[in-house]
Formats: sequence, C-alpha cells, structure tokens
Amino acid sequence: MGSGKRRMNITVSNLKFVNEVIHSHTDERSLQFESLAADRDPFSSSVTLRVANHTLACPTAIHHLPEPQFPDSISVPAEDHLRLTIEKKSDELQMAPEDLRVKGVQGGEDHDCVITKIERSSGTDFITCVIKISSDAEITSVKIMYGNTIYLLEHPWPFWVHILLRLIIVMLFA
Repeated sequence: MGSGKRRMNITVSNLKFVNEVIHSHTDERSLQFESLAADRDPFSSSVTLRVANHTLACPTAIHHLPEPQFPDSISVPAEDHLRLTIEKKSDELQMAPEDLRVKGVQGGEDHDCVITKIERSSGTDFITCVIKISSDAEITSVKIMYGNTIYLLEHPWPFWVHILLRLIIVMLFA
C-alpha cells in the first residue's frame, strides 16, 4: 500500500536480470520510485518487470490510499519533556513509527519528537511522541513528515485547554 509520495522499493529475486520496472500510473522506469498520492479515492496500479525481451507482471498490485488526516494534537507537560499526542483518522495505511517524523515548533525552532507508540481506538489513531524540552515550553505548531509530504498542525492546544473545553461542553449539555 502506498500514499504520500513515500519511497517504495521493489524486491525481486535475480535482480541482475531485470532491465526496468514499469508502473502502470506513471512514466517512472526505476527499481525505486515514489508512491502516487490518491487524492480522494483509493485505486490500484500494477507493476511489470522488463527482463530481456519479455514483460512480466508482478503478482500483487500496489494499492494507493488517500492521504492521512491529522485533525488535532495536544501537548502534555512532564518532568523534563513535553509529550505530544497527535490524532489521526484511522485508515488502511498501516502507518508505523518509522514511517513518520514529527517536530514540535517553538518560536520558529524545530524540536524533534521521538515517537513512542501508535495506538488505535474507536476510529482514531493516537500517535504519541516526546520532545526533550522544558515542560513549560509552548509548542505553537506540529510538523508531521510522512513520505515527502509535510502536514502542519497550527497551534496545538495545551492539555489544560482541552480539559477546560470538555468540562464546558459537559456542563452546557448535561
């Protein structure tokens, strides 16, 4: 499965006999290429290998899925760091921590956020990461790098604002 212009490698036994790889949705003719972005609807494409004077179809199609959606994030101060939790709408991308890079932005400066886990619950994935920075630091935005795509979440709410908003909503509708 591919999305986000992620770099894809095709593994082939006896690679020395393969002259080129042909992808059905692009003119790319390489053994390494970037996946296509499925803007709205998922689609499949095929890959064939050119070996000597023969074209051989690969047995499995590549499924291109819509880009991930990151609707929100919150930061929670801890003793000597900040913990960010990023919400992602669940999808079929099977995203792993090594597929992502996350940075918290404070005053125009990027701070690496080390991903500690990705959990799924009720149609939402929660990506948790840690920034080694003072716990009273104010992160003004979060950069999420997935493939060659950068998603920018502006002004993630501090943890106490989320709690306060939820309490107000409960009080209004209780």
